[in-house]
Amino acid sequence: MEVNVITRIRDHRIRARGARFYVRPAVEADLDAVIRLIDEAGHWLKTSKNTDQWNRPWPDRDSRDKRVYDGISGGLTWVVMDGATMAATVTIATVGDTALWTDEAQAFDAVYVHRLVIDRRYAGTGLGAELIDWAGEQGRREQPAATSIRIDVWTTNEGLHAYYRDQGFLPCGVADTKDDRPANALFEKQLPDSPPATPRLTTRPQPSLLLARVHAAAAASASGQSHGGAGSRAWLPTASPLLGLVMFAWWYDQFPL
Repeated sequence: MEVNVITRIRDHRIRARGARFYVRPAVEADLDAVIRLIDEAGHWLKTSKNTDQWNRPWPDRDSRDKRVYDGISGGLTWVVMDGATMAATVTIATVGDTALWTDEAQAFDAVYVHRLVIDRRYAGTGLGAELIDWAGEQGRREQPAATSIRIDVWTTNEGLHAYYRDQGFLPCGVADTKDDRPANALFEKQLPDSPPATPRLTTRPQPSLLLARVHAAAAASASGQSHGGAGSRAWLPTASPLLGLVMFAWWYDQFPL
């Protein structure tokens, strides 16, 4: 029976120390997948938690989708990848919404987190809590003077309020807005002095994806389809066996068993 060595190594690593997720900036091609995550979360919240969060896009679907697009195109949105699967997304800003956060509050630099969504298949794994910590630290890299992380939460979703309190957030009241927006409950927690541990999240591409791309490029080259056809001088296919060993050595160095 043929043994997939790469899969065995990956599964052993996951059992030994938990899966690692690749966190990268979202690109416009991710728009549909990000919106799908939000819609699926909204459906689950409605059917399982009896809340209308995200099930009723505000003020309408087109406006909601435009906000998601603006977050992606503005370089504020990140996606968490488990191989080829989008496991989560989060949007990070260093300026708060003036309709929610007062001038007095914004006199203190902070990290603002929006649209933190976890695929339900990863529920209960602690990915959400780890992503909150990662988002706070990523925001502090962009805003070094930030001392806290802030989030606006769906006003009627008491279960989500409890979740954020469990994550160390303190309620800051409910914003009195004039536009009937549904996420007015404000929460904040102090950023730790030292970067928190987020061992499963990395901004380095997963080796399994890199290897897949190497093998795909080699196969395409062998059939004369790689980057310009049979005459291509692309470096990948010309040393594919050696490159595979190099990639495996790099993987082992970065992700020791």
